[in-house]
Amino acid sequence: MPSAESRCDVIAVDIDFYKSFVIVPVGDIHYNAPMFAKDAWNQWRAKWRARIKAGENVWFLGMGDYLETLSGSERKAMQAVHESTQEWMDEHVTRR
Repeated sequence: MPSAESRCDVIAVDIDFYKSFVIVPVGDIHYNAPMFAKDAWNQWRAKWRARIKAGENVWFLGMGDYLETLSGSERKAMQAVHESTQEWMDEHVTRR
């Protein structure tokens, strides 16, 4: 269950367990990190996009760390910074 601070929604969907489906975990992507594997990421996305387009029933399970941003614990550790700096971080980290 997401916390009050989560930026995700819970989607209630009935699953027909008599039809096959694939669950794909997604996490630790760190998009835009200095060593982000952009080519591998694009190939992975293309693979799953093609399988979905072909009619396969695919469910993605979000595991976190999608973007290269400050984590909640890192932000708490930075509480000594100026209030304006915290506001700037909050604005940019939570921007969709």
